[in-house]
Amino acid sequence: MKNRRGFMLADSLLALMIISGGIGLYSSVLRTFNTQLAVSRVRMEQSREKYEQIILEKARTEDRVHNR
Repeated sequence: MKNRRGFMLADSLLALMIISGGIGLYSSVLRTFNTQLAVSRVRMEQSREKYEQIILEKARTEDRVHNR
């Protein structure tokens, strides 16, 4: 009976290790995904600002041409 209890304890510890490893992997994947999402948002914002500047510059150029 004692030996069987030891196996149950070992199995329980193994199960806990597997579960905690799975949770760790899952949180690592989520962290990576959130980082990539944040990077994508920053790049999108930078692109938007860049194209806004291009549009404003084009509008200024057209105003100069029409005002001559």
